[in-house]
Amino acid sequence: MYNESKKVGFIGLGAMGFGIACNIVKSGFSTTVYDIDEKKIHAVADTGAMVSESIKSLGCNSDVVITMLPDEGAVEKVYLGEGFLGGAVKNGSILIDMGTTSTGLLDKISRQYENKEIKLLGAPVSGGAIGATEATLTIMVGGDRDAFDKCQGILQSMGKKVVYAGPLGSATVVKLVNNLLLFVKCAAIAEGFVLGVRAGVSTDVLYDLISSSSGTDWALETIFSRYAFCGKFTPPSFALAGVLKDLGLARKMARELNVPTVLADLSYQLFEKAVDSGKGDMDFSAIISVLEEETGVKVRFGDLK
Repeated sequence: MYNESKKVGFIGLGAMGFGIACNIVKSGFSTTVYDIDEKKIHAVADTGAMVSESIKSLGCNSDVVITMLPDEGAVEKVYLGEGFLGGAVKNGSILIDMGTTSTGLLDKISRQYENKEIKLLGAPVSGGAIGATEATLTIMVGGDRDAFDKCQGILQSMGKKVVYAGPLGSATVVKLVNNLLLFVKCAAIAEGFVLGVRAGVSTDVLYDLISSSSGTDWALETIFSRYAFCGKFTPPSFALAGVLKDLGLARKMARELNVPTVLADLSYQLFEKAVDSGKGDMDFSAIISVLEEETGVKVRFGDLK
């Protein structure tokens, strides 16, 4: 297992990456960060991180490079684009992609680096921006087992549960299944609570009783209660636009395996409608706004008091 003497490079200080990077620094690892947002860079630097002038420089000076990037375009550019990590990372280094990246792209990246004995781990997470900040993420890891064992200390600094899922790509499968379940349930929560309020019961009463009954759910208690029901949609715990990416990857995987996704397809349509209406940067619980606008109700705490 790598100790604090190993140098960690971290790329991507967005809603998730910022909290994760801060927790790595707090755990005592020598950490260098890079992002296009200078405010985020300076904020992490204030916790003790060093700042790199470029991705290439960061790659040259790190034993472990971690990325948390917004989409597959950014992942491909950082890992495979000319003048970025490719050609800069040292022999024997370990790369950890913490986004939700397709198995095909992970395989492509792995092949690019295998001649230098550089190992790639796919390590998507669950827990949202709150979990990233509080170091309570669930981290699912796929890839070389020895590389996973070496990085456990780093991974444990950012989450409460770190599990080896199997070969490269295995963690992506778990994450896509998890997110399919999450987003389908979010659509159901939105539909159910709009129905309840439209029928004359307050959000407070609905939440009080459902959160202690069989219909409760993590998204209801952790996300909707903190965001949608308070009328707070920014900054997001996870953006609506990201839902289309993750749910799209899950549906694509299902099509390739000839598995029907009836509920996921219907939920995707609802999320897509929210994004098309200009809410892509809002918290994913803003899916409820689509149904609110169609029914003329607002599902908010205190709505009928």
